[in-house]
Amino acid sequence: MIKKFVVCFIFYLLMIIPINIFALENDELIVNSNGVEMTLEDYNNLKKYFSDMHIDTLTQDEFDEQMQLDFENVNKTIKYYRTDYNHITNETISTEITEEEYNNGGLDKELNLPRSNYIESNYKWLSLGAGSSYGDAFLCFVAHWKIIPATRSFDVIATRIINLDVINGTQGGKQFYTINGNTSYVNYNFNGTNINNQSNGFGISMNLINDPDLSALELEITSSLEVTNYPAIIYASYQHATSSVTLAESKNYTLSYLGMGDVILFANNSTAAKYDGMGGTDFYIYG
Repeated sequence: MIKKFVVCFIFYLLMIIPINIFALENDELIVNSNGVEMTLEDYNNLKKYFSDMHIDTLTQDEFDEQMQLDFENVNKTIKYYRTDYNHITNETISTEITEEEYNNGGLDKELNLPRSNYIESNYKWLSLGAGSSYGDAFLCFVAHWKIIPATRSFDVIATRIINLDVINGTQGGKQFYTINGNTSYVNYNFNGTNINNQSNGFGISMNLINDPDLSALELEITSSLEVTNYPAIIYASYQHATSSVTLAESKNYTLSYLGMGDVILFANNSTAAKYDGMGGTDFYIYG
């Protein structure tokens, strides 16, 4: 099987996913919720690209396929963000924060509650895992929410690439969610109605799960790539809709360095104003 270079842009929030989603047997075997068995080494390798929510929902066939990835030449970056939405003025401020600030975010209930009538503060992290081997690449980009957002409409998660080609048919995404302790996902195919395929990357619009018992939320895109020249660059961005948007509005963008997070450039200002404008992340491949 061809080794792949994975960009897993999932906004993924590690701190919320309880480690007890896995059952340990003889201190060696890990078993996910689908009964897939893996060693601790297998699990740690998968974590170089993916989140716990992803690993916990793997089928046996998916696990077997992903264990063929290159785990030696992988790099992963994680960025943490705080976003404040003022529901009176409609102003949005996104700020990159430290891991410590992220971990402490939302813990001071007395401070947050008086603000909740008009200011919604959310914390999330973006993870980009990418690896390359002999011109092949695989990316996984994840966006993970620490606090479930009040507004749930069509969010956009996307990647823009330079000196790389997407291997058509491999691009896709998942929206992971946990309700009443059970984790599942919505799958987005490479040729589905929610995807925006372009010559320099792709993005997926995901209508956030709207359930009162939602306790964990994470978005992910993955793709196999082919390096055409060096340096090859992957940019990834996640934009959250702070007010209601349609699917058509959310897909009306190009992938550009002028866009939000250096990726998502909406076609009109009225649509752009409905998103939080959060920064993105990137990864360089030097050969």
